[in-house]
Amino acid sequence: MKFRSLVASVGLVVFFATSLPACNPPPQPSPASGEGGAAALLTPTRPPFTLAAAIKRSVDLGPADRATTVYLSFGLKVRNAADFAALVASGKTVSPDEYAARFELDARSVEHAVAVLQTAGARASWQPGSSVLAADAPAPLAASLLSIGIENYRLADGTTFYASLDQPTIPAQLAAVADNVSGLDSYRRARTRAVPAGGLTATDILAFYNLKPLRDAGLDGSGQTIVLPEIDDLPNLNDLNKFATKFGLPPFDPVLTVKRDPSWGTPEKPQGETVLDLEIIHEIAPKAKLVVYLSAADFAHGDRAFDQMVKDHLGSIISESLGSCEADTPSGHRDTYATIQDRASALGMSHFVASGDNGAFECGQDQPASGSFPATLPTVTAVGGTRARLPAGARCSRGRRSHDGLPHHLWRQGWAGRWHVGFDAFVGGGHRADQSGPEEEGTERGRLRQPGAVLDGRQPCQAAVQAFP
Repeated sequence: MKFRSLVASVGLVVFFATSLPACNPPPQPSPASGEGGAAALLTPTRPPFTLAAAIKRSVDLGPADRATTVYLSFGLKVRNAADFAALVASGKTVSPDEYAARFELDARSVEHAVAVLQTAGARASWQPGSSVLAADAPAPLAASLLSIGIENYRLADGTTFYASLDQPTIPAQLAAVADNVSGLDSYRRARTRAVPAGGLTATDILAFYNLKPLRDAGLDGSGQTIVLPEIDDLPNLNDLNKFATKFGLPPFDPVLTVKRDPSWGTPEKPQGETVLDLEIIHEIAPKAKLVVYLSAADFAHGDRAFDQMVKDHLGSIISESLGSCEADTPSGHRDTYATIQDRASALGMSHFVASGDNGAFECGQDQPASGSFPATLPTVTAVGGTRARLPAGARCSRGRRSHDGLPHHLWRQGWAGRWHVGFDAFVGGGHRADQSGPEEEGTERGRLRQPGAVLDGRQPCQAAVQAFP
């Protein structure tokens, strides 16, 4: 699911404004009307059916045949895994060269795995330094390779998809280098939503988030590069440059790079989300360089693009407005993504992720509470928007006292045992299911996190900002 772009992008304020008071209430913008006027109130987007629910509502068309291509992404292991885990937990960073020397697998062992897949009939590829081995295969071959069944299904609206509910087994020939795989269904994916009418102007952004002190101090994103994973295409640069001209911002042409690759699949048709992400960031940091990685919305292709983004390391800030119901996100994707994100953390990349649109019910209100992945990872900063009002004297982030009137309030609950900012605007929350963090050593990846863990200051800060003044 694609969340409000403002939410993840405004997380950059946290990065650029660390010297500002933690709870300083910014001035309120005056209401605007017409083009670029005041933000329209949003209603929560109904989450898509879980895979199990979709299958129940579908016609089973039988085993997928060779006409169905399954796009697999094998997550590769790291060398010296215990040392790598200790590095990530410590918060220390290494250079790309040191990472390669200490933690990357021997290239010959991965190339052997590629050869095994190619001999079996798959289109397999790997680039030195990558954490993902890509393999596209006819469904019967993928099913045989992973000892699973893959069926085709058709929903009532005519939509077809393939899926397997079986747990894959990595074959012995690959298990030496790979420990998880994504791409076992074409239904679950990162999803996008319609862009609502209205919004904040560039002038409003500067006023509302109190960015003028940063501008006065000369902080405008110069020397920074922000990278963005996206799933809907850009039509052209004309709209972006007209936006920049209208609000007195530098043109996009010198600062924007768009990356594509056939192995990342085809992004969805332009829906305005990528444009919105870029415009918001350009408002906040007009001199920062922007690099967009466009991929298809399914997890396997997204994993490949995300891996390349971290491998390229063109910038040290990642802004992501993508997510999916964590409880229904396949463990193969969660584990592959988490390993790549661990590498990003080790390389010193700061990752801001939108926390969701549906509170603790990212899977739907008829499903158990669940947060949004990857915002639930302990190595990212989850950012949510809020419209709630803070009582005078209440406490905000990590117990700091707020100024009167700052629009948010706090609870301590659930998915990371961290302090969270309360809201009434459908921001994501809930339990977290992923790798273990400092407060729960030894928890196996994929095991559901229990609420009530005590905040000890070692978890990443989470941020909530007023998204809809």
